[in-house]
Amino acid sequence: GYRSNWNKHVKPIFGAREIGSIRYSEICTWLNDLEDNGVGRATQRQAFIVLNRILKSAKRDKLIPSLPTDDVEVRPVPKPAVRIFTPAQFARFLEFVPEYWKPLIRTGIGTGMRASELRGMVPAQVNWSRKTIRVDRATVHLGTNAMGGAFIDKDYPKDRVTREIKVDDAVLRDIAKVMKARGLQPTSTEKIFLDESADPFTSQTLSDVFHVACEKAGVPSRTFKHLRSSKASWMLKETQDLMGVMEYLGHSDVATTQKYLAAIGEDEIEEDEASFEAYLD
Repeated sequence: GYRSNWNKHVKPIFGAREIGSIRYSEICTWLNDLEDNGVGRATQRQAFIVLNRILKSAKRDKLIPSLPTDDVEVRPVPKPAVRIFTPAQFARFLEFVPEYWKPLIRTGIGTGMRASELRGMVPAQVNWSRKTIRVDRATVHLGTNAMGGAFIDKDYPKDRVTREIKVDDAVLRDIAKVMKARGLQPTSTEKIFLDESADPFTSQTLSDVFHVACEKAGVPSRTFKHLRSSKASWMLKETQDLMGVMEYLGHSDVATTQKYLAAIGEDEIEEDEASFEAYLD
C-alpha cells in the first residue's frame, strides 16, 4: 500500500525534488489537487503519511531544520455507517452459501474473529474442554500486486491484542467437522480453514461468495467483515456489557466498540417493516 501511494501520488510531484526545497504551501496545494482529481480521502491521508514519514526521517538526519508538513490539515476521512446482518437476514443469507463455506462463515459469526485470524487458525488454539479459542495469530494476505500475492503469518492479531474467547457447541462442531475432513489432530499446527484448492482463502474469494449469496437471499450486500460487526451488535444488545464486548473482540479502544451501538436497533426496524407489510394484506 505504501509503495502504491508513493508511485502514484507522491513520487510524481516530489520524487525528483531536493528534500530541503519542499514547502508547506506546496504540500497544501498537492492535497487540494488530489481532492480536485477525485482521489479518495483515505488515499489522500495515506499518501500524506508516506510523505510525512520521509520528511520526518530527513529531519532526524539533520537534512532539514523543520517539518514542512507541520500544521498541514488533511481532510477527514468520512466514517461509514456500521452495517450488520440482522439475525433474520443472516439466516436467509446462509441458506444460499455453498456447503463448503458454511463452517467458516458460521465460525465467523459465532466468534467475531477477523478473516485474517480465521485464515491463520490452527487446531492447537482450541481448548475443547473449556470451550475456548485462543486468538493469538493471524495470516495476512498481501494481495496480488505485492510479493506475488504472498501470505504472511503473524504471531499476533490486529492491534497486537491476544485474547481467549468462549464459544458455543455449534462453533466447535463446525471446527471439528472441518478438521475431520482434513485429517487434522487437536494438536496440529496446520491451518484449519482453506479454500477449495487447499490454499489460504483470499478476501476476493469470500467477497464472491457473499455477493452471490446476498443477491440470491434478497438481503443487502454484505462482506465477511460484517460478520464481526454483526456479532458485536448482537452481543451488545444481549449483554449491554460494552467493556466485555470490547475485550471479547480484542478492540484496543472502547470507541471502536461503541460504534456498534448504533446498529443494535436494525433488527427491530426490519421486524417493524414486516409488521407494517402485514397490515397491507
